[in-house]
Amino acid sequence: MKIEAVKMMRSIRDQMSLDIQGMTFEDEQKYLGNQIVAFKYLTKTKPNKRLQPTAQSAARPARSTLSGG
Repeated sequence: MKIEAVKMMRSIRDQMSLDIQGMTFEDEQKYLGNQIVAFKYLTKTKPNKRLQPTAQSAARPARSTLSGG
């Protein structure tokens, strides 16, 4: 799947320009604030449980992949 980032950015920018057209400064600030909140929600990362040590792995000493060196 090819992501066309520039095309997507231009599309988002153009849509936002249409959305804020004719708004007062205060309305525009509220609109942009809501967009930032939505973006933070969508990009919020969740912890990857596979990377967390388990009780079993924490009790074992780490194994080295180096052989004699």
